[in-house]
Amino acid sequence: MAESDGSTLEIRVPGTPFPIKFQDWVHDRVFATMEFSNGDTTTLDVFTSGPGQAIPGGTRTLTHADTNLTRPGSNGLDPGNQMLAYALKVMIKAMGNTVGAAPAMTDQRAQPVLALWHDFQDKIFMEFRYNQKRRTGGLLTRYPQGGGLHVVTQVTGQEIVTNGPPSPRDQVAFVMPLWLKPNIGISCTLEPVSALDIDDAFVYDGVTYTANYADVQVELEGLVQKPVQ
Repeated sequence: MAESDGSTLEIRVPGTPFPIKFQDWVHDRVFATMEFSNGDTTTLDVFTSGPGQAIPGGTRTLTHADTNLTRPGSNGLDPGNQMLAYALKVMIKAMGNTVGAAPAMTDQRAQPVLALWHDFQDKIFMEFRYNQKRRTGGLLTRYPQGGGLHVVTQVTGQEIVTNGPPSPRDQVAFVMPLWLKPNIGISCTLEPVSALDIDDAFVYDGVTYTANYADVQVELEGLVQKPVQ
């Protein structure tokens, strides 16, 4: 239901006790990143670290390219923020050949190849929880990324694969948005049911490398209200 006081449009969303004023909210995303290495069998929670801490599953330091939260999501959203999340997406950001190194020229990285995505699809079970309650779970292809690089190439020995077409409409959406708040924990775990096989060859700048790790990013999309600056 939409209302207006003549200057600001308001809508009422089922599950929230207040009207949403368009001027106070933006369509945005909350995301975080984890790292799986070749042979991993450890269950990781993507929201257990914040900027400046070690990336879940690895040793390199999380950057703002890895997460847009200022603290671990296990502590909830940043103070003063709230979110109506209606979609959950998973993306393999890249695979690389130098475990523990920050993305740099010394760590050649590339988009995931088909063999890697097939391995993840067969072996990883994902579960999303909010306020310690299970909200959704399943194999990764149930949560298409709805964006990212989408390339057609004829370069010999090179292939690129994405988790679903590059369309923000092709995603799993909650019927009722989840109302996320500060100090209420967000949890998204990826569980390898058997050892991951991350040793695929990829071409970078004309040279062939062998991957030994992959970064996986989980993203929540919806309406976000942030404190006025």
